[in-house]
Amino acid sequence: MITLVNKTEGKHITMIGLSIDGEIPSTNEFVIKLMPPHGKMYITEVIGGQSTIDKAYQSLHNYQVDSKNPMPALPFELLITNRLKVADTSQWKTRIYFPVMKI
Repeated sequence: MITLVNKTEGKHITMIGLSIDGEIPSTNEFVIKLMPPHGKMYITEVIGGQSTIDKAYQSLHNYQVDSKNPMPALPFELLITNRLKVADTSQWKTRIYFPVMKI
C-alpha cells in the first residue's frame, strides 16, 4: 500500500504500508505507524490514471466531510495493476482505502 504526500513543488514523501504479523521498532530513518483499532474504511476501486485517482480521492473526501466522520489516518492506495508492465493508464486498477472513525 502506498501514500504520496506532496510537500513542495517536485518533492514528495512516500509512505508504504505492509501487512505483517508482529511489531517493528521505529528507527531514526523509519517511523512505524499503526492503524487505529476499531476504525472503519471507505474503499473504492478505480480504473484509470492519476487524474481519475485524484477525482476518486476528492469524492471520498467530500463524502467524509458530509458524513462528519473524522479521518484518523491518511488514505492510501493498493496498486492492483503493475504499472511497469501495463503502460496504458486507462487499464490501471487502483484500490483506495480511506480510514474514518464512525461517530
